[in-house]
Amino acid sequence: MASVVKRWVFLILLLFGINFVFCDESLVRQFSQDSWTELLEGEWLVKFYAPWCPACQSMASMWENVAQQMKELNVNVAEVDVTNNPALSGRFFVVALPTIFHIKDGVFRPYKLARSEKNFYDFVARSQWKNVDPVPWYYSPTSIHMSFLGTFFRFSLAIKDIHATIVTTYGIPVWASYAIFAIATILIGLLIGLLIVCLCDLRRSEPKGGKKEKIRDSGDRVKLETDNSSDIDQKDVNSSGKTSQTQDNSESTLRHRETKAADE
Repeated sequence: MASVVKRWVFLILLLFGINFVFCDESLVRQFSQDSWTELLEGEWLVKFYAPWCPACQSMASMWENVAQQMKELNVNVAEVDVTNNPALSGRFFVVALPTIFHIKDGVFRPYKLARSEKNFYDFVARSQWKNVDPVPWYYSPTSIHMSFLGTFFRFSLAIKDIHATIVTTYGIPVWASYAIFAIATILIGLLIGLLIVCLCDLRRSEPKGGKKEKIRDSGDRVKLETDNSSDIDQKDVNSSGKTSQTQDNSESTLRHRETKAADE
């Protein structure tokens, strides 16, 4: 009898444990800079946070409750850790934490109301997001220049990691690490400047040759026009000469006839 009771107790505890595991599964999706394009389809509430942010920590449990409520409205809830995804925070131009966006079919709208479960629910259920202007095109995360800004954020974080590695791993002083980055920045700037100067000189040299060709072409045209005009003048002279000669012949013939008539 005791063994049967133990088995039933074990089964009951096992069922409670399974139920606890399934209930504990978070409905909040985690996104990174490699999977964020899923946000362009459907309706989403996305929170950008950092683990060290006190305001973000205070609304962590509330965000789980919001996800439970949004499930009834067929709205997805997600969050992005900006410390692990600096490129994505740069793409969305996140300048304060926490930052929340409402996204519907690729249209981004910032959430600027009070952060409470009721306000989040009303914002979506009553379509209050329609009263909010979408993010301008020059701030849109899908634009090319914002993707470049995200890459710049990632690059800056990579430089920070390199600095930490130089100081902690190799034991180089902080001032020496700064000096290394300063020298590298100057050298890279000189190389880029030299490349730009070479490109400008190459571009300037091409129009000069084109101008010479144009000048030659215009000179040839002027010469051709001069030759044509001289030919025309010569023809005019020849024709005028022929005309005067014909007139002289006519006058001499008339005089000869008059003289012959007088003699007779």
